[in-house]
Amino acid sequence: MKSTALVLTLIVLVIVAVILVPRLAGGGGVAPTPAVFDTSVTLDQALERSQTSGRPVFALVTADWCPPCQSLKRGALTDERVTKAIESSTEPVYVTDKSGHDVGRLGVRAFPTSVIIRDGEVVASLEGAASAGRYLEWLETNAATPEAGAAP
Repeated sequence: MKSTALVLTLIVLVIVAVILVPRLAGGGGVAPTPAVFDTSVTLDQALERSQTSGRPVFALVTADWCPPCQSLKRGALTDERVTKAIESSTEPVYVTDKSGHDVGRLGVRAFPTSVIIRDGEVVASLEGAASAGRYLEWLETNAATPEAGAAP
């Protein structure tokens, strides 16, 4: 009898922890789309803009049901250094799982995935959520526009 009560108590505590801890940590629910993304821009439009501007496309591939996606949107993608790097060096586009065709075109196998596209080709991808520092490092390494006259 005591062991049954103990097991039930532990189950209730685990359920409460699973529900409350994410909310107390700022999680829970769908995070807002980061301001750096204009959700009316499609992947094809971003690719066209890239051809004109010479800047690579930065695609964030995400899903509302994905906890690491929400963490990334609430964390690294709210960091001012990260958003400035995205705005200044890329043509950003927000791709959701609801756009299965674009997800497939980009070769995405996990959510979230961040992708850099140069001249229509995926040149770098980062799967999963990352800290602002790691994200910024990845962007600086992969999204920097090659200097004019520099070897490719």
